[in-house]
Amino acid sequence: MVYFFFYFPIGTDVGLRRRPWVSITLLAINILAYVITHAWLPEGARIMYALAWKPAHPSLVNAITSCFMHASILHLVGNMVYLACFGPPVEDRLGRRRFIGLYMLSGAVAMVAQALVIGWRSPDLIQTPVVGASGALAGVLGAFLVRLPGARIRVVAATLFMLHGVNRVSVKFVPAMIGVAVWVALQLAYALAWADSRTAYWSHLGGILIGAGLAFAGGAWLQGRLERHRLRAVRYLEQWSFYAAVGELESMFTLGGAADAEAHALHARALVAAGRRATAIQAFRRAIGLSLTQENRSVALQAYMEMQRLLPASVLEPRDQLLIVRALRMEGEYEAAAVACDDFTTAYPEHAKGELVRLLAIEIRAALLGDRDGAAALCRAADPRKITGRWQTRLLHRKAGGV
Repeated sequence: MVYFFFYFPIGTDVGLRRRPWVSITLLAINILAYVITHAWLPEGARIMYALAWKPAHPSLVNAITSCFMHASILHLVGNMVYLACFGPPVEDRLGRRRFIGLYMLSGAVAMVAQALVIGWRSPDLIQTPVVGASGALAGVLGAFLVRLPGARIRVVAATLFMLHGVNRVSVKFVPAMIGVAVWVALQLAYALAWADSRTAYWSHLGGILIGAGLAFAGGAWLQGRLERHRLRAVRYLEQWSFYAAVGELESMFTLGGAADAEAHALHARALVAAGRRATAIQAFRRAIGLSLTQENRSVALQAYMEMQRLLPASVLEPRDQLLIVRALRMEGEYEAAAVACDDFTTAYPEHAKGELVRLLAIEIRAALLGDRDGAAALCRAADPRKITGRWQTRLLHRKAGGV
């Protein structure tokens, strides 16, 4: 009987908020270095040896440069798949500068770890140069586990019973905790079983430890816990488990995630689905208020439009409602801006700026929407005595001209 099983990561379920330029650059540098040393320059082998990490003659420069060298095309492809899978989400969450530091430091420490273990367990290999980005990528994997413990890894899994004619290949998601734990167990098993192997298993283990340690020391653990609750809430919503989603988000806020405007918008959506409409309005108000305070206009507008879709005629606090009216006008959402003005005057009839907001609605309907009937109706309801100066004159002019 011949039995074989393997799994290989091909992605994650983590959404990105910006383009991962550092990961893309590292990918390009690794590929370019391979082309130069294997296909472009005839002295490529000599260059690769000069840049490789030599356990018998350690050098900080070589500890870094060796992370961009690869021995074969399979070596390169395997590492670049890991970089493409785990680099972008870690870069997105840690930031570009911290991600570069993590990558370089993990790679260097991983090479040192490999040298120390070789000197202890396999002194015959002390003269063998070591190359590859796997130590650095193990550090990225460790940071991924700390910062995104609730993420899922998309893997290709294959089970082959060759003599029985059973061959199964599937693509599935596995929790990050399980996927990384299996990877660590395999690396440790291989390292202990094959002391004379030329694969740098101890480099992998050293890299993942330093990567996880750096991420933990940088405060990524708390952010990871917060995001785990948020990811769970998203999955619960997809499964129509609305109360569970609400519970996850409320746990996130208790842990310290109350400043996350998008999480409050998600909370509001879950509350609407759970039938708690009054509480949902408050959640939408918090989401929009936080977004406006953080000057994140796109998130504020998205949350406001969703609130209007799910809870029509809902109104924000006066200041926030006026800021939303302004933002809608700037985005060219004139119909929504006019409706927001109407909602303001209905909800706050005695507000000091009520008639000015009504005049603004008149202007939007008459000049931008061409809705003269709607503007005329608003003119008839307007009270010029509540405003002064040029705004009063303008309103009187509109009334006199029938808009």
